[in-house]
Amino acid sequence: MTEKCRECGEILRESARFCVGCGSSVPRRATASDARPETATDRPTITLQPVQSFPPPATPAPPRTAGPAGVSQGTKTAIAVGICALVVGVAVAISAAGGNNHPTPVGSGGSGAFAGGATPTQTLTSETPFPSTPESTSESPADSRTLLQRQVEQNRSAVEQLVGSWLPQLSAKKPGIVANGVTQDYDTIWSDFLANRQRHPEALLLWSGDYASFRYPDFWVTVVPQQYSDGSSANAWCDSYGIAKDDCYAKRLMHTGGYSGNTLLRK
Repeated sequence: MTEKCRECGEILRESARFCVGCGSSVPRRATASDARPETATDRPTITLQPVQSFPPPATPAPPRTAGPAGVSQGTKTAIAVGICALVVGVAVAISAAGGNNHPTPVGSGGSGAFAGGATPTQTLTSETPFPSTPESTSESPADSRTLLQRQVEQNRSAVEQLVGSWLPQLSAKKPGIVANGVTQDYDTIWSDFLANRQRHPEALLLWSGDYASFRYPDFWVTVVPQQYSDGSSANAWCDSYGIAKDDCYAKRLMHTGGYSGNTLLRK
């Protein structure tokens, strides 16, 4: 049977897949071989390739041992080390602090210029604060003694500037003597100085052992820094304030000489 091209009418060959006249594709036509059944020889041969083998996966490492709360052994070791270091640090700090619990008290003993033959073991400066009012009667003698020593150190440079001049002396006391019917101790001597300073704010405290113009080297002495060229003028100052003759008289501060040439009592 003769077939023609659907596009241009050109006669097609039996096995042609394209039209010679226009180049159009020709639909596939049935052949005799299409009618026979498929045989085993018509099927494509499939060649099986050997399957490539791979090494088995590596066995995972076992998990680290954890404590009861899920904390690793390494973490527990670090915590234990930290706690030990903290305990040691606290012990060292407590030991260091305990070494300063008992500082050496000022003027607690020995020999020197202060009352009772004691020398202060602490360097005092003019900035060291001191009470402006008498201490309570509950204060121990050692506390008042420290205040007296501190006051002497504070006034030392000012008193040195008065050396060679006559001054009004307001008080000279030491523990154990009786003054105005009262047996003196460190409390009463400190209170006496504060009372004099309240009446005369410029008053200074000195230690008699630092100067040659005192008869005894162990008295706490209060003076007023009013400088005069003679003892009579200093005694006149005492008269002007109406102070009793035994409580105020002229004194000249000297590092040489003696008591008699540098003291003028009032009559």
